[in-house]
Amino acid sequence: LATEGILSDPSPEIRTMEYNDYRGNYEVRFCIEDYQDAPKIREQLMTRIWYAAQRNNLGPTIPIYRLRKLDSEPNQADSTLTKFTESLKSIPVFVPVAKQQKNLENFSKGAVLQHFGVGETVIRQGDPGHALYIIIAGKAVITVKDSYGEQQEMMTLSSGEFFGEMALFSGKPSSVSVTVVEDLQTIALYSDLVNQMIESTPSLAREIGQIIEARRKAIDEVKQANLASSNGAELSSQG
Repeated sequence: LATEGILSDPSPEIRTMEYNDYRGNYEVRFCIEDYQDAPKIREQLMTRIWYAAQRNNLGPTIPIYRLRKLDSEPNQADSTLTKFTESLKSIPVFVPVAKQQKNLENFSKGAVLQHFGVGETVIRQGDPGHALYIIIAGKAVITVKDSYGEQQEMMTLSSGEFFGEMALFSGKPSSVSVTVVEDLQTIALYSDLVNQMIESTPSLAREIGQIIEARRKAIDEVKQANLASSNGAELSSQG
């Protein structure tokens, strides 16, 4: 329920109203500051719920109807393999992995297609990292929290780029947040799969390590700039 406009105190409540073999009905209660914002907040909340349901394979138990062209529509496994392969080929550090035809199909079985809506936080600063995300479509912004608790933008990522590697490789809580600014379609590579890819292509660890180091330097630069700005403001107020 981390939707802009929804108050954290009192905390939102979710109640199960009905649950059977055919459907589940839930009631969500939350508080907002200005009732005029209710339609906008409700729309954002419902959008996030829809994306979360898609990521967790939740949908109608019994569809009203479903039309499929069996002779032309690829199945889910083929679709994932295609997107997975194309994504790897679009990122230089993953190209050697993409060339391993004999391993690609097995690798793709561990890849997970995930969608996120505008405003959703894919990775939150301070949370543990479980996956590396390759962007297929859309945009996301990497931010770091300054000494005032404000999010400072570091960079914007788009198709053919990835994120989540710093926390995944270090095993430490994420030092950044990643928020969607344009509906995002990603392929999530969890730790077991990433380890398999590194075993088959040892140079991958070195290449990603260089990217991690570059992003750490960028984080340090943002923090130092914020610190200098903060010190300057204090001196100005004292003067």
